[in-house]
Amino acid sequence: MAAEPAPPTSEQLDKGVSAAQEPLRKAAHIIRQVVEDTKPAGYMSVAFGEGEVELYWKGALPAPIEAAVAEARKIVPVKVVPARYSYKELDAASEQVRKAAYANRSAGVRSVRIPYDGSGLRVGVDQTGLGVARATSAFTAAASILPKLPVAHTLEQADHITRTGRLNDHEQWLGGGRIRNYSRNFIGCTGGFGVQGYDGYKYILTAGHCGKPGDWFVDGVQNNDWVGQVKYENTGHDTMLIASNAQGSIWDGPADSYYHKPVVAWDWVYPNELFCSSGSYTGVRCGLKQHDFTAWYCDFDIYNNFECYDDLIEAHQVDGLRATQPGDSGGPVFTLSGSGVVAKGIISGHGVSQNIMYFQDFATARNDFPIRFDPLYY
Repeated sequence: MAAEPAPPTSEQLDKGVSAAQEPLRKAAHIIRQVVEDTKPAGYMSVAFGEGEVELYWKGALPAPIEAAVAEARKIVPVKVVPARYSYKELDAASEQVRKAAYANRSAGVRSVRIPYDGSGLRVGVDQTGLGVARATSAFTAAASILPKLPVAHTLEQADHITRTGRLNDHEQWLGGGRIRNYSRNFIGCTGGFGVQGYDGYKYILTAGHCGKPGDWFVDGVQNNDWVGQVKYENTGHDTMLIASNAQGSIWDGPADSYYHKPVVAWDWVYPNELFCSSGSYTGVRCGLKQHDFTAWYCDFDIYNNFECYDDLIEAHQVDGLRATQPGDSGGPVFTLSGSGVVAKGIISGHGVSQNIMYFQDFATARNDFPIRFDPLYY
């Protein structure tokens, strides 16, 4: 009897996309690093275009940004595109909507997306109602609770976003392995990236809605190996740290895979970039593409607390495949780099339409906790 073919790994699913994007990533990283260092007011986004990098900017470019653009152009063409609003303006307005949505949860406002071109806000209305009276239009109810915003915005029907939750991993723990909340009925999630703290301890980065500080996690199948205890959580960003003897590698391949790869770096996420994820229920899924620059959504955590998670990234699976599913929460989002991976973020939620995934980018997670937030390298 012929042997069954080996299950696909991220290299096969990636189809050379990461290698083709590498010049764009290097050029975009140069610009994005200067933005991070100088924090200029006019910045909107850095995106991948067709064979070029696109910098969306409101107003004139400051001298440090002009210098960064000139340096990036030594690698690939860079196009500077005027933006109607800066990211700071849209982010501030998005926060106004989030507060209104949280205070008026029956009005059906469940998400906001910030397009990377800086054109305005897209306010998502859940037409299933979730408390909206049948006789009242969901859009009318949503519009009635919005504050007067200083930026353009549109109301649109939104996919209902909900949280996404390999198997029997062991110490040292790898990213992408299944973990269960011992303190909350063994609810399953996925471990993200292993990171190093300033305090000298190791942690697993995962999704905040999977638990709370003080909760204990065990392995994914036998429930007899202690993964560690939650020490820190940033509720608004859906991030959490489990104190654990973690390793700087992640699982690859299907949900029952024994393949793994080292994490060699981290980087920001760029609009139109294609990447992969590794959930302990779905396994590796590639062909995930970012569209909107940032977004947020509201839902209930495992303790039934109504929470809103912001500064997230929305991605679509370009082949129409299911992007993620319950239990994948916290799993790594990454691109390939040689024989290793570049950390991009962790899975947060999925849409009812299945090909939509929300995730928190690694750069935001690095700023969430008072620790040295670099991946562990082995």
